[in-house]
Amino acid sequence: MFLHSPELAGRLAHLGAYVRFEGSLDMRVRVLAAMTVARVVRGALRLGRQTGGARRLNVPESTITAIRENHSRGLPPEDAQIRRRHAPAAAPASRRRRDFKALVARFATTP
Repeated sequence: MFLHSPELAGRLAHLGAYVRFEGSLDMRVRVLAAMTVARVVRGALRLGRQTGGARRLNVPESTITAIRENHSRGLPPEDAQIRRRHAPAAAPASRRRRDFKALVARFATTP
């Protein structure tokens, strides 16, 4: 679809770069989200590119393993929350809504 709209593709690329590198979330949360999305969308190969950054940010090896193996065992609650939000396909809608509200409460800032 983006090949038919280079303008949209360019704007989305800028948005993605902003969220990934300049957003207001702390880098650890961004790396966890990137790892989870990489695992879900592109598989373990792409996930491998994120693990170095995760280790530098002191993400526990149990969290990296859980994301790589696509499970939640051994995840600290705050890491499990990020993983669930970015890998919601199997979750019922009521849990996705509850998780979304919890994340808003956790990360929302007021001007």
